[in-house]
Amino acid sequence: MRIEFNIYMKVIGAEIGAILGIFQQISSLDNIYRGQRVDWFLTAKSKKKAMEKLIIRDEKLTDKAVYFLKKDLTSHPLVSKTMWSENGTQLIVQNYLGSSIDNFCFSLVLAKEDDIDVRKVMNLLTEMISRFEPKIITLETEDYALKKRYVFPDRLPIGWLMYIGHAYGEGAFDLGDRAIDVNKSGESIGTLFLSKEGLFNGEDEQDIKTANDLETLLAAHNVLPTYDEIF
Repeated sequence: MRIEFNIYMKVIGAEIGAILGIFQQISSLDNIYRGQRVDWFLTAKSKKKAMEKLIIRDEKLTDKAVYFLKKDLTSHPLVSKTMWSENGTQLIVQNYLGSSIDNFCFSLVLAKEDDIDVRKVMNLLTEMISRFEPKIITLETEDYALKKRYVFPDRLPIGWLMYIGHAYGEGAFDLGDRAIDVNKSGESIGTLFLSKEGLFNGEDEQDIKTANDLETLLAAHNVLPTYDEIF
């Protein structure tokens, strides 16, 4: 199964060092998820060339990480780049969402797995929220968004779940256990909306229907943002 996290957050000025710092933190989360440390590289025209662009080893940025990223970002401060690991995980970054170079989406696409541990996936989500305090995180499987299984073309697709950095309260909109108040240091910092509590399959018709129903409900309450409203 293919699992993808989309993390929406600000990086002021699209600063290279800050982008690499986020790369480093997200790569370390994937290492924790997999229980192993692996090298991370920037993409290139061939695998051989990409292997020369080592930017993270042992969870630390290499001496040439800044040089490699600066060289690749020929249109900086516009950013569109992919990083990949030895185990097949990818991290895709792009900005200029809502016409601002500060607005970023970091997409973590986990290497495919036959057996998914839902608890580990949720622990990974919890760490992302705690470390980055993002505007929004969506989590989908099996190319739910890419294959246009969502309801609204102008709004964020939810798929499995959406975390949003606004406190709507436990059980909001009569969702019961599928609307969870998220706390940090004793304060509510956001809300987690779930299409379903167990494993979500973005190819299953019933799971797609539950995701579509949640998207429709949250849009009706002005919670599900358009792409221009994310930030």
